[in-house]
Amino acid sequence: MTIKCLSICGKSAEELLSLFFISIEKDDDYYHRIALEICRLDNKLLLGIVNILSENRLRATIFALSSSGSNDMTLYLSFLKDRRKLVVSSAIDALALVGYTDWNGISRFLSDNSPFVRGAALRFAGHVLGSSAYGIISEYQTDTSSIVRQNVLDELCDLGDKRAIEIALSMLNDNSKNVRVAAKSLLDHLSN
Repeated sequence: MTIKCLSICGKSAEELLSLFFISIEKDDDYYHRIALEICRLDNKLLLGIVNILSENRLRATIFALSSSGSNDMTLYLSFLKDRRKLVVSSAIDALALVGYTDWNGISRFLSDNSPFVRGAALRFAGHVLGSSAYGIISEYQTDTSSIVRQNVLDELCDLGDKRAIEIALSMLNDNSKNVRVAAKSLLDHLSN
């Protein structure tokens, strides 16, 4: 089924839930938008089905619940044990969003084999530790994954620490275009 344009305005939570179960390939944004709207109307609908959701729907649900103010730390912490690395990454991001501050509980994910999980742990460090995360984040500037290196630059940009200029300069010739763009963005941000 091809959906060119879908209006979700004015739909009931039950109608949105039906739309949530339409299979959409390669469009995480679709699930995120539907999940956010369901949460706006009735987040208990999604809470009742988290254990049966596909990976994309579960990631969208974690994002929507945390974005809509559901502070169920136990739920998000339970997803840190999930075998699906993108779910773990989403859970780490959700924990940062809802105010979880236990860096010791998250720091172990810096050595995870998934670049998405390592990136989420770096985002968590930046969010929770603030400027004191500079040393932790900068250690990963030479990570083997361009995803993590880009996360390093993005987080350093958020910190706004002028020491990051040297790191950004060293990454302007990175193999990854996304990393080079992030390095340029960091330099632009810090020069203002």
